[in-house]
This record gives sequence, C-alpha cells and structure tokens, in this order.
Amino acid sequence: MNRTLHLLIILLLGAAFTWWWTCRYMNDRFDCFICPGQRIVAPATTTAPAPAVESPPPVVPLTIQDGSKYFLNRSNDNFIFPTSGNTPEIAGAIQSKIPEIATYLKTNGNKSLSLTGLYAADESNSTKFPNLGIGRAEAIKQKLVAAGAPAAQISTNGRQQGNLNFYKDKLYGGVNFKFDTQQPVAAKPEPATVKTSVRVPPNIQTQMNNIIGGMSFTENEPGFKPDGKANAGINQMIKFLKDNPGRKLVVTGYYRSSETNNTKFENLGLARADQIIQRMVKRGVDKEQLVPEAKLLDKLGLNLDIQKRQLVDAEVAKTLFKPRTLYFKSGTSDLVMTPELEKYFKDMQKYLQQEEDVTIHLTGHTDNTGDANKNMTLGKKRADEVKGIIAKRGVKANRITTSSEGQNKPIADNNTEEGKQKNRRVEMVAKQK
Repeated sequence: MNRTLHLLIILLLGAAFTWWWTCRYMNDRFDCFICPGQRIVAPATTTAPAPAVESPPPVVPLTIQDGSKYFLNRSNDNFIFPTSGNTPEIAGAIQSKIPEIATYLKTNGNKSLSLTGLYAADESNSTKFPNLGIGRAEAIKQKLVAAGAPAAQISTNGRQQGNLNFYKDKLYGGVNFKFDTQQPVAAKPEPATVKTSVRVPPNIQTQMNNIIGGMSFTENEPGFKPDGKANAGINQMIKFLKDNPGRKLVVTGYYRSSETNNTKFENLGLARADQIIQRMVKRGVDKEQLVPEAKLLDKLGLNLDIQKRQLVDAEVAKTLFKPRTLYFKSGTSDLVMTPELEKYFKDMQKYLQQEEDVTIHLTGHTDNTGDANKNMTLGKKRADEVKGIIAKRGVKANRITTSSEGQNKPIADNNTEEGKQKNRRVEMVAKQK
C-alpha cells in the first residue's frame, strides 16, 4: 500500500515537472504540444521615434553695388518682410550701410537708384500702394531718405515673382537694388542765388511811398505820428505780407549822431524801425517777415524795402525742378500719397511763395484699360486732382496749368500689371518764366 502510494506520488511529481518544463519554460521557443496556442511571448520593447530636425531659414545673399563699388556683399543677410506685409527687419550689418548709400546718392547727383519690391501671387496687399512690391520698395526708400538720400534720385517699382524664399510666414529678400547714371538732359532754368530785392507791384510801391512820406518823428524819441495816407499804407502792407509769406519787409530807421538814445536798442534808428514792426506783428504779420535795420543820416525818418524771403534752401530748390512722376490707383483719380511726397508738396508750396516767376505744369496719363476718350478725361481729372492738392497748400491756382495725354504716351508695357501701374501717373514739372 505504502509502496503504491509512494509510486503514485512520484508519478504525479514527474507529470507536474514535465508540464512546467514544456508549457512554462520552453514555450518561448516552441508551441506547447500539451496546451497549444498558450505560448507566452514577452512584451516587445519599443523605441521612441527620433525628434524631427527643423530645417534652417533660407540663405538669400544680398549684393548692393554700383559697378565696381560695393556697398554690401552679404552671403547670409538680407531684408526680411512679413508675409503680406511691408515692414522690414533689417540686420545690423545692412542697417549700418544705409547712411553710406544715402551719402553716395547725395554727393553724386547724376546717380539714380531703382528699388524693385518683390511679392508672391498669393500674398494680400494691405498697403496704400498699388501692389505689395511697391510698398516694400517704398519702405526701403523711406529708410534711405531719412538718412539723407535725395528722394528724387530713388524710384520704386513692384514685381510679382515665383520661387520667393518664404520661411515661417516671412519673406527673405524681397527688394532688388539697381544703380544707374542719369544721362544729361536739356538745360532747364534753375533757381539762382536768392536775390536781395524783388519786383514790387505798383500799388504796393505807392503804399510804401505813402508810409515813408506820411511819418513824422521827434528828435531823441523813437515814436512816430502817421497821417491818414500812412495809416492806410500800413494797413495795405500788413495785408500784402500776410498774403505773401515769401516776402519780407526791411524797415530801416534813420537817426542822427547828435541824438540822445535812452532806449534799449543800440541806436534810435533800430528803435524807430522796431516801432513799425511791433505795430505789424500785433496785427498778425509773421515776425520772421520783418527785418529791422538802422542808418546814420543827418535827418529823421525811415525807409522800406520788400525783399525775397528764403523759405527753401538752394539744394532743396534744385530738386524741385527735376520732373516728378506721381502714381494713381487703377481707374481712379486717387493719388498714392507718401510722407516723402507730402514733404515735396510742402517744399514746392514754399518755393512758389518765394519765387513769383515759377509755375507748375501737370500732365495726366492713364493705362490703356477702357475707352480712349474716357481715359483722356481721366488723365485730366488726375492732373486736376494734383492741382487741387497744391492749391489747398496756398499756391495760387493761376500758377498751375494742367493737361492730359490719356493713354497716348505710355512709359511701360500695358500688357503687364506693373506696366499699367507705371502708366497711371501725373508728370509734374516746375518751370521758370
């Protein structure tokens, strides 16, 4: 009995060992023939994917040169514009060269610089310019003008182009530079050195004579007593100076060497001139239009002289005589206004006040879109629009003439949008009689 039991126990232990060996230890190598399909597979280890390597921004070289003269030759720097924007990011190495380019243009009046702004077809234009390319070129132009470059020597254009270098909503590059030498043109009258005297209208000359002849002065006193004609003459002179800011009145007071001067002025001649000047200033005349002088004579009295007041310096005046092209939006008479153009109009206004023998002629042009007769009318409307802008700034309308060429004189190809934009223009020329 005990032997049988022992034998049974030994058999059971052997069976258990066989099951363990076959189904639990060897099943990682073979399917178990006792319990098929019960193979236990250890969990597979997984490897995390390697992080993606971000591509660097594009390298867009920038070269700015005029012939053999290099301003910039950067292999890894360029202007950067936001997509659909015209505000540039400018690296320090480029920014430091802007004053040098501006000085080069300023000291070489025969040089011109053409800036061509680039843009992609799918970019939107939220600028005030006809296309985003011109907006980008104008942004760079303003940097140069602010550094002292003459605006008249810099032109701007826009061009749609494929294969531009965009990266993370930014355009690398975007403006091309091209220098040129302006060919000599037929001589145009240029303003001479500012004169010290001007032609005086006959009625004003009469009023000046009435003032000079109608004043009485007292020995050792700065004051004066005007008669009726002198008072009327002073009133007319005040009106003349207000209407003509480009004129100044030189008031020369006479004095004797024997007079006693108890005023704050160096002599009684200056004190008498100041009496006239203060009276006019109180009536609204700009003090800058009144110049006191004195002259030692053996008599009491004064003299008056109307002279030209320099409102624009000679260098600025020269730029005003260069033909100017103004651009318009398609199909409209809306002028594309820029800060630099606004300053140009202000300088022109001051110069016309200063120089009475200068006039302006405006010629309107269009592209070939639409009817030719309507384009002739549109060209005249554009010229008149500019005339109105100038007249609102104080220039007399009779000194501005306008005409239209319609679509008859294009300066660019009307088969492209860029060409049409260039043809929608007003040409402005200042002329001296």
